[in-house]
Amino acid sequence: IPISLEDVDSLERIELQENQIESIPNIIGNLSRLKYITIQKNNITTIPARIGELKKLEVFKIYENQLTEVHENIGGLSKLNRLNLLKNELVSLPDSMCNLLSNQGIQISIDYNKICNDYPACFEELVTNSQGQDCP
Repeated sequence: IPISLEDVDSLERIELQENQIESIPNIIGNLSRLKYITIQKNNITTIPARIGELKKLEVFKIYENQLTEVHENIGGLSKLNRLNLLKNELVSLPDSMCNLLSNQGIQISIDYNKICNDYPACFEELVTNSQGQDCP
């Protein structure tokens, strides 16, 4: 993802599928009008802390990557109503994600990860009912 992307401050939507992207640059936090991000089927391992600055973000689909963690700042996305984390390498979820459960119409997908024991109590039902958990 080019750093020059930050110069497009009117950008509301990013869709980057199957591009072998390995990281999301921190400048993502400068895109204050961003409402929709789909970065699927890439090689991303982490979500930058500045994701929490995207106060207008409604949809964040980052599935089929190599995510091993979700930054705690994601819990501050009060407009988010769709979070798709399917088919990654997640082993835990931050406590701050509990804040998302109060968002209007929120849908969170975490199936096919490695979340076994390290998750907030508020996600007990979501983790218990998720499919394809690779736990011993």
